[in-house]
Amino acid sequence: MNSRVAVITGGASGLGLAIARALGADGWSVALLDFDRESLGASVEDLRTEGVEAEGFHANAADGTEVNDAVARIVQRWGRIDALFANAGISAGPGPAAGGRGIAEVDDANWDHVLAVNLSGVMRSIRACVPHLTAAGGGSIVITSSSAAV
Repeated sequence: MNSRVAVITGGASGLGLAIARALGADGWSVALLDFDRESLGASVEDLRTEGVEAEGFHANAADGTEVNDAVARIVQRWGRIDALFANAGISAGPGPAAGGRGIAEVDDANWDHVLAVNLSGVMRSIRACVPHLTAAGGGSIVITSSSAAV
């Protein structure tokens, strides 16, 4: 229970999973939040096999209720949060250079979903974690973005 605890959104794959591995190797407990239940379970099992104290929490970063519920379960499990890695992110699909559609072909529903995950999801994750970071005496918030954000 004395371990530092990191919350990682989009933690079941890619950069989020790499962050979890690096923190776990340094003795952190990691709470992975992800909407993909199957990948989440597999990633948690892989981390545990590597000796990392890890738990998975199903949550869609775009859904404030799911994020709040996951954070409450994390605090119930470990009693604290020391860091948030707001890493969950999606794209509107591949661009023309990758054989996909251009921005003029992205419909409003798809765009709204991208904003809900990539922008509002970050805010919701921060809002849910900040009271617990403060209660733990401070902490770190790291926000992942892509070059597409620029």
